[in-house]
Amino acid sequence: IVYITPEIPFHGLLMVPHNIKKAPLVIAQHGGGGTPELCSDMNGDNNYNHMSKRLLKRGLVTFAPQLLLWNVDQDYEKIPKHNLPYNRHEFDKQLKRFGLSITALEIKGITESITYLSSLDFVDENNIGMMGLSYGGYFTLHTMAADIRIKSGYSNAAFNDRNTYSWFDWCYKNSGNTFHDAEVAALCAPRKLYVQIGKTDQVFDYKSGVEESKRVYNYFKAFGKEENFKFCLWDGGHTISDDDEGFDFIKSAY
Repeated sequence: IVYITPEIPFHGLLMVPHNIKKAPLVIAQHGGGGTPELCSDMNGDNNYNHMSKRLLKRGLVTFAPQLLLWNVDQDYEKIPKHNLPYNRHEFDKQLKRFGLSITALEIKGITESITYLSSLDFVDENNIGMMGLSYGGYFTLHTMAADIRIKSGYSNAAFNDRNTYSWFDWCYKNSGNTFHDAEVAALCAPRKLYVQIGKTDQVFDYKSGVEESKRVYNYFKAFGKEENFKFCLWDGGHTISDDDEGFDFIKSAY
């Protein structure tokens, strides 16, 4: 547990590979309807394709935060959820009255977690990454943009056109005039960023994501680091690919 403010705790699941003295840290972020236990194969079937286990297999310290998302996605009724009700929309409205948002609060929780975890003897504080699926992919983009300590990111099943998918907690004041997904990705440059979407994704139409991605390359090119942005369109759905390219891509930053 870390604290966003003295009154607001932030929870997550920390997993450490066997027989390491010091290793890079990767934040493994679940999506809508998710929990740290779910994306780490500890609590029933899921669509994360062994995300946490695949990070641990590579010798990476893995932290899976809990966001206020476990009852968001009603399309996955069979996925285990915490039996604890809440109203994310109402929390967001109340926070926005004071110039904040639920997304900003949760990003603050992730960055405070990075600060604490970086102090641990077995964490290489100079080599930090983040990856996630769906909401987790969205949070990967925005947390990496906000925190330059994150050296590499792997965003799955989230990158798209916000004019098409303007969900209440995926938008913020004046974002339509300032930061579409391509501009958020630009804030990650020249650090390493891997973006993946599936052709059969049942949540997002991949076509607008492909168009949005075309604008990102010029931002990385301005740094002379075109190779640090990789966009992958694969044949699957709303899950992480079986291919290891994205995992290897983010680890190559260390």
